[in-house]
Amino acid sequence: METHTSDSAQSEQPKTALFNVIDPAAPAAPPVKPDEPQKPAPARKAKGADKKAEPAKKPVKPAPGKSSKKGGVIAAAVVALIVIIGGLWWFNAGRDSKPKPVAAAVAVTAPAPAPVAQPAQPKGPYGLEEDPMNWPVDQVVKVKAGERLTVLAKRYYGAKPFWVYLYLANRNTLDNPNRVAENQKINLPKVPAGLTDASSQTALDQAKAIEKQLKQKYD
Repeated sequence: METHTSDSAQSEQPKTALFNVIDPAAPAAPPVKPDEPQKPAPARKAKGADKKAEPAKKPVKPAPGKSSKKGGVIAAAVVALIVIIGGLWWFNAGRDSKPKPVAAAVAVTAPAPAPVAQPAQPKGPYGLEEDPMNWPVDQVVKVKAGERLTVLAKRYYGAKPFWVYLYLANRNTLDNPNRVAENQKINLPKVPAGLTDASSQTALDQAKAIEKQLKQKYD
């Protein structure tokens, strides 16, 4: 046993001398203890490792029943739309299939011709619209000596030819326009406007036309 121990000691000595010769400046390595295991170096902590990891957010699940209800509403709407379209088509098809009534022939009658306006028939003598005896009386005068109807017409109406209206308004008391008695009362009528306008040639011509007819009768 001793011999074996010495041999192993001798064998270790040359190894030490050999290392010293190669690198004399290097410090001698401490002897390694076979029975003491080496401790591993502490691991470095990653940045942010001290922060507590936030729990992962759970995905939001849709409320049960909403998707099914929505799908049911859409399906019901589609069915209702189909039913409405089908009903309209059936209604139009049935209406078009009915025979259309034939329009009865309407007899067209020509409108009756409008009545032609007839000129107003004169109610008074000598083409006058009204009888001078129905004209209202403006005043009553007495005939003076030497006065004639032409003098009264000139005095009250502005022109001698208008004497015809004096005679026609008083013909119930005058037998002849050429013979007027003194102090005889003469009614001065309110002659309609336009008939005694002395500035109107139409009014003068109308009075002269009546005068001509009266002269033919009493002269």
